Amino acid sequence: MKESIIEKIKKTKLIKSGDTILVGFSGGPDSVCLLTALHEIAESFSLTIYAAHLNHNLRGMESNEDASFAVNFSRKHNIACVVKSIEVAEYASRTGVSLEMAGRICRYRFFEEVAEKIGIDKIAVGHHLNDQAETLLMNLIRGSGLEGLTGIPAVRKKIIRPLIHCRREEIIDFCHRRNLPYRIDATNQETEFFRNKIRNRIIPDMETCQPSLMESMGRTIELLEQDRDYIEEVVEAKYQDAVRFKMLECISLDYETVSKEHPAVASRILRRAYHDLEKTGQTVSFSHIKNVMENLRKGTYGKEYQLPGKIIVKLKTEEILFAAERYFENRAAEPDVSKDQTTLKIPGITHLLGSDSSIYCEVLRVQKVSERNEGPYCQIFDQEKLPQELVVRTRSTGDRIKPLGMEGTKKLKDFFIDQKIPAEERDRIVLLAHENEIFWVVGHRISDRAKVTTDTQKVVRMQYRPGKEKTGCE
Repeated sequence: MKESIIEKIKKTKLIKSGDTILVGFSGGPDSVCLLTALHEIAESFSLTIYAAHLNHNLRGMESNEDASFAVNFSRKHNIACVVKSIEVAEYASRTGVSLEMAGRICRYRFFEEVAEKIGIDKIAVGHHLNDQAETLLMNLIRGSGLEGLTGIPAVRKKIIRPLIHCRREEIIDFCHRRNLPYRIDATNQETEFFRNKIRNRIIPDMETCQPSLMESMGRTIELLEQDRDYIEEVVEAKYQDAVRFKMLECISLDYETVSKEHPAVASRILRRAYHDLEKTGQTVSFSHIKNVMENLRKGTYGKEYQLPGKIIVKLKTEEILFAAERYFENRAAEPDVSKDQTTLKIPGITHLLGSDSSIYCEVLRVQKVSERNEGPYCQIFDQEKLPQELVVRTRSTGDRIKPLGMEGTKKLKDFFIDQKIPAEERDRIVLLAHENEIFWVVGHRISDRAKVTTDTQKVVRMQYRPGKEKTGCE
């Protein structure tokens, strides 16, 4: 088992030498196997391993015992373990999502929170081949497209799944051969949960007809992933062509550009816009997209749709507008940033005047930056090319920018026009400036003057953080 994990790591390049890895550690056999295996290969890969356990408080004393087990197991193996307790049932009730979804949202938020504080390169979780098969069957039964049938990805940003091609039986055997203790969640046997019905009833029946069911389904997922990856490349290019402007809380798509595409592409462009806005991990259903698509095909204007995660879609004469509910509430309010400027702290956290928003800055050696494109609200700059003093503010008369990739400068007003940003939104755009020179139009473009090159030694990584809603999972 240990050898298969190492081969998987080498084959997919999930882990690089010197990585710092946070393991999501529930205390079940999957996470015990994963934490132990990574700990065993840590020396040969020069890895630093941490564990993180979230107490969901769903099973009374058993939940507390799981947390104690996680701490004690980690301490025995000299692994630092971070533990946090959250009332997941209360969060599910308040937000209207299922317990399973609430647990997932809170869990991954916790992992990201710990990863940011410690400086983690990768977050490893224990999904395996049986989980893949269960997910495929669940989505197939519910009615799913290609995305739902490709199961759980081995890699998604910082999340890695080294056990994704290992069967549950192999994992249990790994634990038994090493006399590793683990916790059993009794709720995994309760048949009122859809996944448990698949796991405990349907899959065993299917395996009587096809003993190598897991491997067969794994091959199917691998083939579907190839098709999905190609289609996503095509859709990404089409999506970028369709975007009229993009802000933190809204995205405008060109109505004509989207409507002329094949339904397979158009529907994915709509999903892409949704997922650019929705940050809690919720998904949009086939019926939601179908409703929008039907009116798009008819050329219907003026329709409005409510999507999961408090996202609204409006079909207008020239645009398809995706926006968070609070976007419409804030439009009548004052701009998010005060007209007074705020000096940027490098490194440090700069809280924007008149707002709950902030900009987080850290200085890193260029070799420590694993991703150059982390999205429009997280950018990196060559430290030596930035002025000693930068301020955060909104637009002012005389502002100019040299947009990344351009030779000359242009008026900020002309840049806004080129980006098709509505006039009424321009006073809400956050800017990073030195006098009248703009270095970052937050959410849109950085200046070419501070770009990272092959000569760059140190970078400043900046992340714009909007004011957060109180979710109970922060």
